[in-house]
Amino acid sequence: MKRGWRKNGAEEKKGETRSSEWEERGRALMLPGFFVNKGVGSCGLTKHCSPFYFLKRLKDIGLKERHTEAVRNTSFGHFVNLQDGHVEATLVTTLARHYNPRRKSFLIGREHKVFSVKEVSNIMSLSLVGDEVDLSQSCSGSDLVAKYFKNKLPERKEIVEKLKILVRVNKDIKGITKPVVLFIFVCILFPQTNYYLPQSLYKYIDDIEGLRKYAWGVVVYNYVVDQLVKKKDDPRGYFGGCALDVTAWYYKIIEELGHELSMDWAPGLVFTGLLVYLALVSIGMGVVPWVIIAEV
Repeated sequence: MKRGWRKNGAEEKKGETRSSEWEERGRALMLPGFFVNKGVGSCGLTKHCSPFYFLKRLKDIGLKERHTEAVRNTSFGHFVNLQDGHVEATLVTTLARHYNPRRKSFLIGREHKVFSVKEVSNIMSLSLVGDEVDLSQSCSGSDLVAKYFKNKLPERKEIVEKLKILVRVNKDIKGITKPVVLFIFVCILFPQTNYYLPQSLYKYIDDIEGLRKYAWGVVVYNYVVDQLVKKKDDPRGYFGGCALDVTAWYYKIIEELGHELSMDWAPGLVFTGLLVYLALVSIGMGVVPWVIIAEV
């Protein structure tokens, strides 16, 4: 069962709205540990996959329920319901250094934990099966770019400003769906170092009704693996791709290992402890987290 479709233990109430399912699906993407500082040190990667930026701008845009309902008819509606938080750049840097391209795994302690496309697809609630997406094609002739951006490829700030206008004046609810999916792509799933979307993806957004037929889980996975390979030996500069799925996978693995952790994990435990400390401070627990850190 895909993450995000978990029930709360009680039977579903009769008449429960479909939107509540999408909210659960979005909340499931934010596993414990995501509420951490967004600071970046003097060395290491800077990532442009930012749930924090995405949600803040989404709030500024002011989508109404009728708009989000239209987005839910695509494969990406659950991203509108992401929880607030940060993807820690330091963790992404560390994971990139420990990625093994041949095994497609991360070295955690003494074990190689496979970073599989199936797990990533499940975590992100994206389809594992479907048609292939061609990332080599041009966006020439994109209806989306022509209609909303005067045939000029937009960067993410321009997408935000256009969406603000569309929400205020556009009576065509479905017409907003394409720019919203574009914003999800450029902020979460396929961010690039220049804040633009890869050109090849515009044609797919143009066919908004056909988005469901593609294996988006595979596309997102391959895109982020390409970045991990590039940044393994030189983890500096900008990390393109969905850092959210790498981080979510990491916390899932940490949860699964549980009591199996040994002294080989000491450095990792200290780092994870610091993440938990920052998380508790962020929700207002004051000096209490120091007790937890002392125990770690």
